[in-house]
Amino acid sequence: MAAAPLEGAAPVNRKGAARSLAAAAIIVAATLGLYRAILFVPAGQPRYPWGSDTLGHVFRAEYVGQQLARGNAYPGLLPGWYMGLELFRAVAVQVVRADQMPPA
Repeated sequence: MAAAPLEGAAPVNRKGAARSLAAAAIIVAATLGLYRAILFVPAGQPRYPWGSDTLGHVFRAEYVGQQLARGNAYPGLLPGWYMGLELFRAVAVQVVRADQMPPA
């Protein structure tokens, strides 16, 4: 049993719907084409985030990882950076030991 059309409802514009769908497909294809180097990284290559200040964040993260591996849980200044850089000036960091973490 087919539903009765609503009174006053506009008829479906199939041509307009097809154009909208085609436009959306073109936009999606263009976006995937522009970001293919970021989205589809070949296997075995590192996948780094992308942005204007990405390398600064990656450098800090690698330095903090090295310091944590050495047992320094709170590295204060980043040596080798201009006059030393406060690593966590704008980022709040909470260090929790694995045995103190709440159960998942």
